[in-house]
Amino acid sequence: MKHQWHKMLSTILPVTLLTGWLLCPAVYADVFLSPKALSEKIKNHIQSLVELPDPEASLEVEVLSIPTEALHLKGENLEILFEENQTAPSSSRTIVQLTLSTEAETRRIGVPVRLMVDKPVWVARQMIRAKEPLTLKNVMQQTKRLDYGHDNTLKAQDNILQYYSRMNISAGTILNANNVSLAPAVHANDEVKLIMALASGVNITLLGTAMETGPVGKKIRVKQELANRKVRILNAEVVGKDLVMVRL
Repeated sequence: MKHQWHKMLSTILPVTLLTGWLLCPAVYADVFLSPKALSEKIKNHIQSLVELPDPEASLEVEVLSIPTEALHLKGENLEILFEENQTAPSSSRTIVQLTLSTEAETRRIGVPVRLMVDKPVWVARQMIRAKEPLTLKNVMQQTKRLDYGHDNTLKAQDNILQYYSRMNISAGTILNANNVSLAPAVHANDEVKLIMALASGVNITLLGTAMETGPVGKKIRVKQELANRKVRILNAEVVGKDLVMVRL
């Protein structure tokens, strides 16, 4: 009898232990992500996506709203995936979508952020009247913080002496494409030097008459008088004061 009892125990005990092990729920540790750590990860993600064209500019990312308490997930290994933000944002405000995943839990959240750019810009040093040329006496450079994606300011490397004010500009105003324009280098009906740039590298300089007004870089029509009172109209690029070029 004693032998049979031991034999029964040796059969039941492993099955009981195995069954208990299979039914026992998994026990995970806790993972915590502080608001500061989450904010830094979001900022680093945005910084990695944005490439500013101005080498002197720097991007600033402001997290507008974030959980005040640490995020608590069950599990041991936390993975953070950013969704729908694999390309650079196109405006100053956007929502960063991210997924937090562990072995036991997945959570999705959206965090609003604001993007700004610190960069040197041209600023009115004093009151500038409409149509007044810009000079180093009435403008200066300052570093300003601007909204990302809405930047039409003059760059620090722009030749400010080629611009004039389109309207009255008060002191301290940032100069941009709305309040200043390139000063015309050529005026309509004025005589201009017409450079004919041949593909062979030879340039021929002739005289012509501008039919339009334009700054450096603009394409305008130029009239050239030929023999027997014939006239031909050319599309030329303004390259300097009373100087245009046609590339053949």
